[in-house]
Amino acid sequence: MKNPNHKRLRAANRLLAGLLALLGFSGCNDDDGSGLVAMYGSPHATFILDGKVQNVSKSGIPDIKLELQFKVLNTEGGKTTFIPGADPILTNKDGNFRTSLTTIPTDVIRIIATDIDGETNGSYAKDSIDIKISKEDYLNKEDSEWNYGSVSKDNLIIELKEEIKNE
Repeated sequence: MKNPNHKRLRAANRLLAGLLALLGFSGCNDDDGSGLVAMYGSPHATFILDGKVQNVSKSGIPDIKLELQFKVLNTEGGKTTFIPGADPILTNKDGNFRTSLTTIPTDVIRIIATDIDGETNGSYAKDSIDIKISKEDYLNKEDSEWNYGSVSKDNLIIELKEEIKNE
């Protein structure tokens, strides 16, 4: 025997399901006059960096570790901070490097150069350079709010000085 309230429960379920379906579809409308559209993801840009690490005599230095850091605004304190960008890269036998990576858009990329092979190719002091990036440097921007396009910086020169050992 069926429960006497079974028909009422079934009718209430259908009514609520229909009401939720109508509200759900109208909730997807992005034309509410606010101009705001819900978007998911994060802003990104592709950076292509090409250059050379050399000594004061302009000779390329092999096996120098390069670490990339990207400037971001710290939202808690309003201070700027540099965050690590990617795995370190090494210069080739001629001291040249080339890398391409996609990460957050920024206006400054810091490259930190560290001599990791000891005396093998000479001993050099750690140094860094800051690469300034303007809005005009961002090319191939798509019609997306998230894709800032790509930045290519060529012929970058990092000059390292020989490390002076205190004996």
